[in-house]
Amino acid sequence: MNSTKIMVNGALMDKNFFEENIQEAKACSWEEKSMTIIANHGHCIVCAIALPNKKSDRFFASGSLLLCDHCYKNYL
Repeated sequence: MNSTKIMVNGALMDKNFFEENIQEAKACSWEEKSMTIIANHGHCIVCAIALPNKKSDRFFASGSLLLCDHCYKNYL
């Protein structure tokens, strides 16, 4: 079975997986944070990009979940 792939913030991912991640993200309350506070690293729950990174100086957090600036601006 072929699944539809889409490009999201530089990552090729399954469209259904992406849509499920967006729904999860929309159900959360997000708070803007500075990228400098991430001690180790994490990943955006929508596009899976590693955080921190040089694409932005901010990210969004909801508890232990992280969301990159790109996904927050474009999908929420």
